[in-house]
Amino acid sequence: MARASTKRRRTRRGRAGGHTFLKTWGPSAPHVDELAISVVARYARDWGYLDGASVVTAGLGLTQLLSHPAAPGPLQTLAAIAFPEYADHIARMAFIRRHTTLPYFLAFEPRALAKAVLCDLVSGKQRTVYRAYRPAMTLCGQPERLRFCPRCLRLDARRLGGGIWHRSHQLPALTHCPRHGTPLLDSDVPYTGSPWSELRAPSAHICRELAENITKPLFGEALTQSVAAASIRLLGRSPGSAHVSVDAYRRALRVLGLGKFSRRVQTRAVVDDFSKWLRINGGEVSSLGPARWPESLFTQIESPTSPLQHLVFRCYLSDRLRVVSFHAGVDPEAE
Repeated sequence: MARASTKRRRTRRGRAGGHTFLKTWGPSAPHVDELAISVVARYARDWGYLDGASVVTAGLGLTQLLSHPAAPGPLQTLAAIAFPEYADHIARMAFIRRHTTLPYFLAFEPRALAKAVLCDLVSGKQRTVYRAYRPAMTLCGQPERLRFCPRCLRLDARRLGGGIWHRSHQLPALTHCPRHGTPLLDSDVPYTGSPWSELRAPSAHICRELAENITKPLFGEALTQSVAAASIRLLGRSPGSAHVSVDAYRRALRVLGLGKFSRRVQTRAVVDDFSKWLRINGGEVSSLGPARWPESLFTQIESPTSPLQHLVFRCYLSDRLRVVSFHAGVDPEAE
């Protein structure tokens, strides 16, 4: 009994000592809407006076994985700083959901896959997850550079002493700041692919307010606003909660009178109608993925799909179903 008590005391002292070290020498706690990559970049900025890469690597124990807004980075360390009152696995889960864009990507995945990805990340299998799930996070439509809002940057500089990378600014197809409504601008920092030890925090040097840096929309104004609003909501959704099966898409398309998709000509009719609708709304099918990506949503074609593709296709179905309901004498707003 005495041995067990001694062991517990040692464990508590060890944990307390670790937290004290992190509070003194580790990165500061993440701010609201701040990405994990931003926390690491601030740590390099604040402590790496001579060699930021070495400080970040030694202080956080980073692996050789490349950065991405959806990746949590040194999860164990950052989660302990962000949520010191939580148990380890709960803190890690909370950090992923609040400080990465991964919830946006996992919302449309099947629940089993989404939960497996989260469990692997929480248990420390980041490399395995990154290799297996990377295609879904790097499909067409994602930004080429990290984005920033000039007004947020100035407010952060006054309030926090420096800029941060906001999570809500990095979602594909987002062109305006959800808080201020101002156009987002592209920075000089790549959206993905940078080593964690070389990340840079926002500053006037890499966040230049130039006309050519204004984020270019993928669609017309109406569709862009619809996709942006839906994307922001996805950040708060649970894994797998927005997943739609192939059969569900087929049922919706049957309501439009586009057949059972047992023949190639019927599939072609859907793709042609969708392409025409997207051009009317200022977009192109080719800008969102490989040539046959729409077919992968409602046929048996095995191809990774992105949330942006699902969102645009859902807007198409909603628009078409509204027209069908109108001609049938049904008020879609009353349904």
